[in-house]
Amino acid sequence: MDKSSSAQLCPICKKPSKMTRKWVKNSSGTRYEYKVYHHNGILHRVNAHLDTSRRVHKDEVRKDIVRLINSTHFKHAIFTVKDLIEALQRTSTRLKYSEVSRTLFRLVDAKLILVVRKGRAIHFINTPQNGKLNYSFMEVSIELNDTENNNLFTHHKYKTKILNDNQYPLSYLQFRAVGDNERSKSQVAIRAHDESNNENAIVYYLEDAPLEKRIIVEFNNPVPPGEERAFSIEYSWPELEGPSYTFTTSTNLRKLSFSLVSKQSFILSVARTNQSQTAREDASERVSFKRDRNERNVAKFEDIDVQPFVVFKFKWTRTAG
Repeated sequence: MDKSSSAQLCPICKKPSKMTRKWVKNSSGTRYEYKVYHHNGILHRVNAHLDTSRRVHKDEVRKDIVRLINSTHFKHAIFTVKDLIEALQRTSTRLKYSEVSRTLFRLVDAKLILVVRKGRAIHFINTPQNGKLNYSFMEVSIELNDTENNNLFTHHKYKTKILNDNQYPLSYLQFRAVGDNERSKSQVAIRAHDESNNENAIVYYLEDAPLEKRIIVEFNNPVPPGEERAFSIEYSWPELEGPSYTFTTSTNLRKLSFSLVSKQSFILSVARTNQSQTAREDASERVSFKRDRNERNVAKFEDIDVQPFVVFKFKWTRTAG
């Protein structure tokens, strides 16, 4: 609730400004008062009473931070406490490092943001709903390689080309790897590679469950609006409950390819289920076979102009020879 205004010297910037008094009540009904100094649309907030300053400030800090990270002006999908403090300062909101850090961890507890650790560095991740991690897949290539010659096709390589259809540069993307047997993060060993500059990309783990790994990949160079970028992700996860692999499209794809590579002989079959899940067709005639320069057998399936929510079921059978 607002009270009448008057002209006073702002204790933050030491400039004369219009001052208004406001008060709020917490969940127990206790009233706390603070002052707001107005500078042509920029607000400086000061607690009216020292004995209640921490509680009032905590409520206001939370509101300011939530409002900022969900605004269109905040371009970070992954950010540090320092990044947020600098963004707050551009709105003339000056807060201490400890205040911002405590508030961010409260937002983590409330599931409004996520936290990841890279060594000793702590990063916070804005919720995907705000669109800062959105992009469109254009092409996807999946390769399973039987590197151990045991028909388990442990080595996975996922290569894709994405389109940044946002109005701002894209620096991060999400990826999810799942398996049918429990594996630790070190066993799966996810690596990401930026194909545009032939450099490795930084990987942040969001979830390290026994059957699922969710990561954020950071590009060394952001993808400008309207441009495409190719990247690849590799990891090790044997297909123990195979021999099969399922892939579902999430967006329109110009091209989809799936390959199996092994020194052993095998047959690859493909079943394709349409968007409405009402029709299933045998797409095995689109599979080609060859031997590469390392004398390995390669089976490759390709499809173009694939619609969203189409399900592909790949099955392979070992043969003699």
